[in-house]
Amino acid sequence: MKKLIFLLLIMLLALQWRWWFGDGGIHEVRRYQREVERLAGVLEEQTDVNRALAAEVRDLKEGLGEIEARARSELGMIRKDESFYQFVGDQNDVTDSETGQPGVSPENPVQPAPAGAQSGG
Repeated sequence: MKKLIFLLLIMLLALQWRWWFGDGGIHEVRRYQREVERLAGVLEEQTDVNRALAAEVRDLKEGLGEIEARARSELGMIRKDESFYQFVGDQNDVTDSETGQPGVSPENPVQPAPAGAQSGG
């Protein structure tokens, strides 16, 4: 009887060993579950990218507005009835970042008059 109990105990330990550390064991299953979760996140990101690209393709196929905007921004194209002006400023020009108006600099200590102000004279 003791031999039978000992044999059953050995078999139980062998089965437990396979369950915890063998092929298809609990560690391997958990590793695969983590990999599936990671790949699901990657898939979701790629799905969002694909949706954005599909919308862009649809816009390019359906309307000329997107094509025109892209040609203007990327290629610098101008229509026949337009005039193109490029203003090149001096590096010493100082402008107020909030209003875009010329500001006070060490080279230009005089504050410009506000719009609508009359000169006295």
